[in-house]
Amino acid sequence: KQSWKDLRARAAHEDGPFADHLRRYHWMIQQDPALRDALRNIIKNNKCSDDLLHRLLQAGLVRASGDLVRCRCDLYRIYFEGKL
Repeated sequence: KQSWKDLRARAAHEDGPFADHLRRYHWMIQQDPALRDALRNIIKNNKCSDDLLHRLLQAGLVRASGDLVRCRCDLYRIYFEGKL
């Protein structure tokens, strides 16, 4: 049995419990440099252009509230901070 603390610590690792899920998203982002740059900008500045924002919203990677855009969850933010 794994504790919440242990799960949280390993969640974004390459061999963690969500590795396959995260790798699929990473592959998708790497295929499109504009999406990669947009996600990097969201992580750093919480901003994104409308056309790319729509694609990232559709993929389920981000959420938006007014002009503020963030990763949908900390798992995505932590994982992609290290990848982009």
